[in-house]
Amino acid sequence: NNMKGALSGYRTKGDLVYEALRQAILAGRFQPGSRINIDQLAIELGTSKVPIREAIGRLVGEGWLQMSPHVGAIVPELSPDEIIETSIIRSVTEGAAVRFSAPRLTEATLKSLRKLAARMDEALKTDDPEFPQLNVEFHTAAFSACPFPSLKTMASSLLEKSSRLR
Repeated sequence: NNMKGALSGYRTKGDLVYEALRQAILAGRFQPGSRINIDQLAIELGTSKVPIREAIGRLVGEGWLQMSPHVGAIVPELSPDEIIETSIIRSVTEGAAVRFSAPRLTEATLKSLRKLAARMDEALKTDDPEFPQLNVEFHTAAFSACPFPSLKTMASSLLEKSSRLR
């Protein structure tokens, strides 16, 4: 469960820490209600506390973390209402992104979508643990040609949030 390997690339340290921490939350490394230990993360990621605090601030703003008085950043508990609300918002947002994407999809993307759909069908039949990742790939490809960057970002973020809710 070492996140240090995630800190490679050309982006700022804050961006890299943000991405590593967000992926760790998505992967379930931090359970709902658990506290994010800044000191421990700084050691684990081999960085100062500053980019970790920056990343936490971004993740709080996006709803991936919340601040709790006298505790610090924690992974939010998931309520049934939040799960329903996220599903509703995701269906509207992703539906719009796919609608604008569909006429712009290339033959290569359509072929890829068909292959992913077939792989998903097989994964469901065999209870393959790869299904959630295939599902994310399929949905991401379906709205990949959306010409509106903010809509595409929102759809992608809600898709990731839905993965975490599962």
